Amino acid sequence: MKKEDKIKKKRIFIYGIGTYKNRGVEAIINSTLNQIDLNKYEIVVATYNYDYNKKFYTEKIKKYINHYKEKKDFTQKELAEYEQLKKSNSSRRKIELFHEKQLIEEIKKADICISAGGDNYCYGVSDWLYAIDEIVRKESKNLIFFGGSLYENLEKQDELVSDMDLFDILLIREKPSYQALAKYIDKNKLLLGPDPAFSLKAKKTKLNSWYKGRKVVGINVSPLTIPNAIDKDERFESVVLLINYILNKTDYSVSLIPHVTTEGCNDLDTLSSIYEKFKTEERVFLESDQYNCREIKYLISKCEIMIAARTHASIAAYSSLIPTLVIGYSVKSKGIAQDLFNTDKNYVIQKEDLKGNNLINAFSWIDKNKKAIKKNLSEKMDNRIYDAEHLFERVIQKLNDNNKNVICRKQSCIGCGICENICPTHAITMKKDQLGFQYPIINKEKCIECNACRSVCPINKLSTLNTFKPITYAIKNKNDNVRTQSTSGGIFTLLAEKVLSKKGVVYGAATINNKVTHIRIDHKKDLYQIRGSKYAQSSLLEILNNIKEDIKNNKQILFSGTPCQIGAVKSLVKNNDNIIYVSVICHGVINDYLKEIYFNEQYPNEKIKSFDYRTKDNGWDIASIKAETETNTYIKKFSEDVLMGLFNQNIILRESCYNCKYKGESNPADIIIGDYWGIQDIHPKIFDKLGVSSLIINTLRGKEFIGKNHILEYTEYIKSNIKHIKRCNPAYQISPIKPLSRFIIKETIPKGNLSLIYEYEKGKQEIAKLKEKLMDLEQLKDQEIKSLEEEVYKIKNSTRWKITDKLFNIANRILKRK
Repeated sequence: MKKEDKIKKKRIFIYGIGTYKNRGVEAIINSTLNQIDLNKYEIVVATYNYDYNKKFYTEKIKKYINHYKEKKDFTQKELAEYEQLKKSNSSRRKIELFHEKQLIEEIKKADICISAGGDNYCYGVSDWLYAIDEIVRKESKNLIFFGGSLYENLEKQDELVSDMDLFDILLIREKPSYQALAKYIDKNKLLLGPDPAFSLKAKKTKLNSWYKGRKVVGINVSPLTIPNAIDKDERFESVVLLINYILNKTDYSVSLIPHVTTEGCNDLDTLSSIYEKFKTEERVFLESDQYNCREIKYLISKCEIMIAARTHASIAAYSSLIPTLVIGYSVKSKGIAQDLFNTDKNYVIQKEDLKGNNLINAFSWIDKNKKAIKKNLSEKMDNRIYDAEHLFERVIQKLNDNNKNVICRKQSCIGCGICENICPTHAITMKKDQLGFQYPIINKEKCIECNACRSVCPINKLSTLNTFKPITYAIKNKNDNVRTQSTSGGIFTLLAEKVLSKKGVVYGAATINNKVTHIRIDHKKDLYQIRGSKYAQSSLLEILNNIKEDIKNNKQILFSGTPCQIGAVKSLVKNNDNIIYVSVICHGVINDYLKEIYFNEQYPNEKIKSFDYRTKDNGWDIASIKAETETNTYIKKFSEDVLMGLFNQNIILRESCYNCKYKGESNPADIIIGDYWGIQDIHPKIFDKLGVSSLIINTLRGKEFIGKNHILEYTEYIKSNIKHIKRCNPAYQISPIKPLSRFIIKETIPKGNLSLIYEYEKGKQEIAKLKEKLMDLEQLKDQEIKSLEEEVYKIKNSTRWKITDKLFNIANRILKRK
């Protein structure tokens, strides 16, 4: 075969891997590697125990990298950068990612990224994983969750569900987790399959001579389920009672088998403590940690019955057809048992139930029914092992099927319309989804599969970090008339006027017939149309060809918009020195369809003449909307308005806003402008009620534009610091978290239920605050208790409570239909 004929291997990057001293982790990696065709793929693994793990599977893994660099291992330069990062009010995820620099570099090189730690989402907030998953998404890599479990109850797990929504494919290993997730996540992304370790091949090994001629009950317990003897816990005593029962009432011997020997959570700590009670008893044996995952499976396969706390100890037993009692401590134990036996009753005993003789009774049931259990397992296990062996194949097939009909992921699509504009056969049309957001639809009959759409799509391109050190000002236009008509400090007008005065053109968002769209202006008299904030997403389709024509004609251009719109235009026109890009600090966008529903609900039978998302009628610092009809003018604070309330609660934003790839240093604009919130405390001398802007010079071109056009001469300003912007206007660098309500509104909003959802959310927040107060009820004074009781009484008898109750019922009906 000629060198040029060789197929270039795709690169798979697996992360989330702990130590192989946890034989379950090793079992996942071993069985996953056996499914991947190494002629097609090369594999890189990030591990938290680099020094130990790097010796394993080197014939299959191209390289290991250290998952997390400890602070103690930083160079002096890294330590200084790290301390500066913490001082700069950076987000906790950004700080977390500083430890993961090597991992981020591998993500950029990968074709497919796999999060493979089966238990990583079971035990608490996984902020380090959320940060990594966001990076994978921003780098536009295929992202797969491979064989994991989740919390059983996701109702309060907004961040977790939002993180799951970032994945292209989610392979879930048991039904309870799958069913919980299916309430919120598109089922086209979900797969249910066994843990890959079901396909792990046992490796015959020489066992201790103690096993010869014995019928053995294997017992695996861990510090997660059973504390050691020092704590004198009833769970520990229940295991001791069981072993005494086995020794006195049966002819079994007992082998105490460790499955995880990591520092701080070592099975041997508990097992050794148990063994101390029986060290003179010849029928009790304490195993060492000498076996790898395949060898320990062989050992478990020699047991008559297995009692297992570790998930992969139970999987090793099940797949070896060994009747097994699991000591459960999370959803996964129940779920795996339900998948095998249609129930977890008798097969799983929760650690909280280890009292008195409960464990003895549970073991006795397994012992009594072991023949039937073995028969049940033998009937199902061939199919289950086959499924486990072909998980990767299923995932890739699903990934390819899903990718075939899309230009980019729907959750990432910014709705720019560049793909429609570039398509040579007009096979792409932007169409509204249920919530009114525009997405591209491909007409397969017209499509010639040239991939022009995918190559120009800004979401499919690698994000780049801006290395320019931003220059920041608190600033306001000296012309108070301009400031009055502007959303904040009137700086955009100054920038636009300078371009227009040189016979250039300006592109910005305008409201035409109550629809927000980008327009082109070439005269100062039209500037009023694109001044001021519009929180609805504007359409770019109408002006893309104009931009290309203006470039041909060598026009100077100022393009203003959201950071993602700037990313889109840059992707279309490549580098061009005639364009200066100005972005707003963007919280997220809604759309005109949602605004129409809002109008119909809030102002029935009235025709809207104009709508201002941000009026200064109550002052710049009190954000308010203004709606004018033929007969009335309505001014409401954001805190009192349904539309802006839902906007601020992040419920009605575009999907891509929840994981924006253009935040912070990834913002592609030359100049960034926005409200300077917190100015009263940071630079009180410049504050007034007409508004103050933050001006962030983001590139060298932006600096040159500001300098050459003498912008600062027309303003009152104070030199500031980007850290203040990050703290007071977090939308600069952080995407909003997607609330669970956002996942279940698709069927309610088209029916006109914005007010209902708004009241539900407000009610939920008030109830949460009350619960927090009531937790400290014993410490409150009598008068405070009385006041709280009155507050509870008012809410329980309010319309809001009834509306909340009603929406709960609606949501439940929707979820049942799903």
